[in-house]
Amino acid sequence: QGSVSRPGNPDLKPERVTSYDASLEWYFAKDGSLTIDFYHKDIADLIDSRPYSITETVPTVGVVRFDGTAVTNVTSGYVKGFEISGQKFFDFLPGALSGLGVAANYTLADSDAGTVASQTIGGAAFAVPLVNLSKNSYNLMVLYDKYGWNARVAYNWRSDYLDSVNETGAVSLQIYFKAYASLDASVSFDLNEHVSFTI
Repeated sequence: QGSVSRPGNPDLKPERVTSYDASLEWYFAKDGSLTIDFYHKDIADLIDSRPYSITETVPTVGVVRFDGTAVTNVTSGYVKGFEISGQKFFDFLPGALSGLGVAANYTLADSDAGTVASQTIGGAAFAVPLVNLSKNSYNLMVLYDKYGWNARVAYNWRSDYLDSVNETGAVSLQIYFKAYASLDASVSFDLNEHVSFTI
């Protein structure tokens, strides 16, 4: 048994998406807002990778089965969910503290990319979401903007997500990446209207 990858497919159809969106926005201050957006996207002829098998007769070896993946069209799929976000600066605080602010957002993305039949576990079919899309994610940020200083510290988190629908090294089962978080920060100072320094 071997493995093979088919890099392209000239018979691919273009993806077609019908999208529905509705949003509510509340600007309760000049520097404060709260928004929520609901969405539903129906995807026809979704382009994705799917497993397949072929058999070839190899000289001096015999009949060999090759398992691999190919880019193909999936009949239908969807992404649906909502996003909520908010931001507020504490301009009511005295002096330099009035430049402090916070921002946060959360996204729910429920998706469906059809089913994939395992090549090794009796052909059992597994429902799979869209590749590289976490169902849950959020960001928390602390902001500062005052006296030419601008700073941002952000904590970002995403839930586990599908990386591949077919891995030969994992008996042709789906591979998921674990949930993970990251922390990043930046600070800048505007020396004048033409020059700024950023770390």
